[in-house]
Amino acid sequence: MEGNTEILNQNKNHLENQLTPNNNTVLHISAQFGHIQCVMEILNIFPSMYRRLENGVGMAKDMMRMSNEAKDTALHEAVRNHHPIAVQLLTQEDPEFCHPANNAEETPLYLAAERGYVGLVFVILETCTVPVYGCTRKLLQWKPALSKEADAYGWTLLHYAARFGYVLRAKDVLNADKSVAYITDKDDKNTALHLAASQGHVCVIAELIAHCMDCWEMVDGRGQNILLIAVKNQKKRAIKFILQKFPLSSLINQKDVDRNTPLHLLAASDCYKAGLVKHPKADMMAFNNASLTPLDVVCSKTQFGRLQCVEEILNECPVLLRRVNNKCETPLHFAVREERLDVAKALIDCVKELDRELESGGGAAKEILRATNEDKDIALHVAVWNEHLNLVKLLIGEDPEFQHPANNVHETPLYLATEIGCDDVVSAILGTCTSPTYGGPGGRTALHAAALIKNRFSVLINVQKKNRSMRRLLEWKQDLIKEADEYGWTPL
Repeated sequence: MEGNTEILNQNKNHLENQLTPNNNTVLHISAQFGHIQCVMEILNIFPSMYRRLENGVGMAKDMMRMSNEAKDTALHEAVRNHHPIAVQLLTQEDPEFCHPANNAEETPLYLAAERGYVGLVFVILETCTVPVYGCTRKLLQWKPALSKEADAYGWTLLHYAARFGYVLRAKDVLNADKSVAYITDKDDKNTALHLAASQGHVCVIAELIAHCMDCWEMVDGRGQNILLIAVKNQKKRAIKFILQKFPLSSLINQKDVDRNTPLHLLAASDCYKAGLVKHPKADMMAFNNASLTPLDVVCSKTQFGRLQCVEEILNECPVLLRRVNNKCETPLHFAVREERLDVAKALIDCVKELDRELESGGGAAKEILRATNEDKDIALHVAVWNEHLNLVKLLIGEDPEFQHPANNVHETPLYLATEIGCDDVVSAILGTCTSPTYGGPGGRTALHAAALIKNRFSVLINVQKKNRSMRRLLEWKQDLIKEADEYGWTPL
């Protein structure tokens, strides 16, 4: 038979009733000989016929579900003759059909397994929601090695069952050979348990652990255990299940190749799970490879809704407010850099609450606000450099009497604001701080920076019209015009 789609179209009104002496439909014949274009054309011609059930003699049957004298469907023919594309097309068009056995008690799945067509087995299992897997036990009893046979990606039957949440299929495979649970795929080194965790299939996770008590200890190619994987994929039910099970809760502080704990990944995601943050075994002070604690991570992220996670972490471990990374940066530095006004407020409020509890007179709050990183930048330096005006106002409002020190390149926040031309920040600092410092590198002052920003050495007499920062500085301290740098140069 030739795969001629034109003939099919010319006779499309009669194809439904065209049968061979063995009751084969045109779809049977096309599937048997692997005429893919014909299979596709037939599926296109009869879209309204899919899902139609027989309801009496003379009514049309769904062509995909029609069987011949041997009770073979078109899928039987495609599998028997090893036509993978035809198998894929047929299963995708009717995934919920429970493919029955033929007169020889063979289902399409059984035929694929019997002939060693592992790829077709995987296609049927992956696509069909009910592929008559009552044959699973018989298949595994007949050929136990089938449970360990993998496809080109290293996926076994158990990998597919775990990925798609097929609990009964997973149970049948595990009953046949539970060692399959320890097989990893080729690329990511995932076990079936890792795949179940990534999809949040709690029932499959429970089944796997019930058969293999120690398989939960395995990690994937990135060193991630099932809790890390569940958190990364934001599967809340799986996270809850793992935390409630002992000894699975011991996974809570294990690190991946980047030395991230589950809390680090939680902080970096949009998934908030209080049970993880409040778990008694959770190590809030763990550092990853970037020398970040979970609080540092959540403060440096810009996702909506992170404030709740910040507050929970601070409630559980307020000492993190003072914890610095390898660059001596505090969580406040991170929040300010990312323009997280809400997070910065939460951090400051938390430390002020500690001051009240300790009756320390605001010492802890000032310590956080005045903490410097390895470049000797306080949080205000960071806010100024990034021109985050609202954060500048917050920081100086909380500590207005502090005489801000210069950083490693001898820049005070006021000098830096003037140098980058941020007039609003200059005005905010001068209007709020009681004794702001104004020095810069080379003995220069903020007024030097204002003059240099547009190379204005001859316009000071007209400063009110041309430079707000210069005008504001001179209004604040007229004598600045006389102060010289280390070379003896004044702003003039």
